[in-house]
Amino acid sequence: MTWASKLPANWRVVPLTSVAQLESGHTPSRSREDWWTDCYIPWVSLHDVGTMRGTKYLQDTAQRISDAGIANSSARLLPARTVVLSRDATVGRTAIMGVPMATSQHFAAWVCGPLLAPEYLWVLFADAMQAFFNSFQNGSTIRTIGMGDLKAFRIPLPPLDEQRRIVEYLDEQTARIGTLIAEAERFIELSKERRLALITAAVTGQIDVREMA
Repeated sequence: MTWASKLPANWRVVPLTSVAQLESGHTPSRSREDWWTDCYIPWVSLHDVGTMRGTKYLQDTAQRISDAGIANSSARLLPARTVVLSRDATVGRTAIMGVPMATSQHFAAWVCGPLLAPEYLWVLFADAMQAFFNSFQNGSTIRTIGMGDLKAFRIPLPPLDEQRRIVEYLDEQTARIGTLIAEAERFIELSKERRLALITAAVTGQIDVREMA
């Protein structure tokens, strides 16, 4: 961790499990239709990884399970503001639960303690740690992040008020960058339209190139 030597003096490097409770998920038996009917409990599964791309808060899920499904499996209902992370298939997708949810075994989740803001952990997962998550994907082969790897996670930990200021600053700056990207994309699109119109006009005789010559 070469970056650790560059941290401010009042920051610490800590095991993530020392400031957040690690949870894993489970899939209730599919053979029990009654565990999957008339359901209201959001259940995070691989169907949600697309929605999680670029999303900070996950408010709903593609599938839901019942109280009986929770009671008869290792799945647990986790509180709102739990940070969830996909650990296989699409490694590294992350979101903050907007409401209480359960997860499948394809995800890990952290219930943050009083020293860790969920939004700060989300920033670490969504951006700073993506290179690490990408190392689990090699060509067509995708490896699962095991529980041992998850338990070994260590993070830089600023004071809580500084975590919040970091998140606010990044939200503001990334919003500005997003606006610039949108403006640039619009300019490129207009330029492509102008190029096409120019070519069409030239090849249909609407531009007298003899005068230019």
